[in-house]
Amino acid sequence: MNTASQIYTSSAYCEAVRLLLDRSIADVADGEYRRLKRLSGSRYHHDVREALRQLGGLKGGDPPKYDDPWVALFYLTWYQPRQINLAASLARQYLPHCERPRNIIDVGCGSFATLFGVAIAIADSQYSTSSPDPIGYYGIDSANHMRRIGIRLLYRFRDLVEEASRSDLVYANKLDVLFSVLDSFFPFVTGSNKQHDGEDVFWLSALHAVYKSNSGELARKMQDLRTAHPRMAFEMITAAHDIQLVKAISRNEARQVSLAGNFVFRGWCPQITGWRYKVACDFVSHSGELSSKDRYLCRNVPWTRSHVGTAWLAPSRPDHGHIS
Repeated sequence: MNTASQIYTSSAYCEAVRLLLDRSIADVADGEYRRLKRLSGSRYHHDVREALRQLGGLKGGDPPKYDDPWVALFYLTWYQPRQINLAASLARQYLPHCERPRNIIDVGCGSFATLFGVAIAIADSQYSTSSPDPIGYYGIDSANHMRRIGIRLLYRFRDLVEEASRSDLVYANKLDVLFSVLDSFFPFVTGSNKQHDGEDVFWLSALHAVYKSNSGELARKMQDLRTAHPRMAFEMITAAHDIQLVKAISRNEARQVSLAGNFVFRGWCPQITGWRYKVACDFVSHSGELSSKDRYLCRNVPWTRSHVGTAWLAPSRPDHGHIS
């Protein structure tokens, strides 16, 4: 395949993946919403408003109660698209300079945005349909509801990708590659500090875990993981509100990577946005009004936000530092 064809296929592939992710998240959210509404019963309005109030605290860097199922649901339908996009965009910039990871340790994994993002970037960089080598994915998070909804999203997305890969469109072959990459992951999800075995190349992610309240504990955890895995080739760490926190948690040789103009996905998510609008209408039909915090349910769900993605490279791989 020549370069022009590769660029065209890659662009078509990214657009197809964007639509499939949008649909997957909306589908999973719809099923979870109906389940939680039944369970909440008379507490429905209180539970929804409390979840939205907690998520509003993220603007100031205050983490919500992630193990609240309503928080997990509304996080999935607002923050998950941009987190997947961030992980995919950082991984896509780094992959040309290294071999792909054999293992990924994802600290504060939430609903597995890093897994989705890295899989999308790997498939975009691979033009062979041969079965990829397996990738060990270790997601560490104590928030059970975030992980559970992430598992459901992974299965739904994988099913839609497989279905779309059977089409005769130009990007179908790359979707087949993406399905193979998704199938190559061996997820091990834990809320504990389990030791991860193996001497292969590791990537370390903390894209969704950095807050002022946990920075000291997280810094110690990250350092323990680096010590246990000297072949830690790549680190992805971000904090939207305080870059100094990231610097404190990262290695001294941190390199900041600007993603301005280099995001994999752009625009907004029409299906997720439509789902959130339906939820807002359902809420109003029962309560009669939307508060100022509730009204953000009616905003378009974006793929990007205006902050800089930041990546850290292992000192043992100095030749992999050219990702400006």
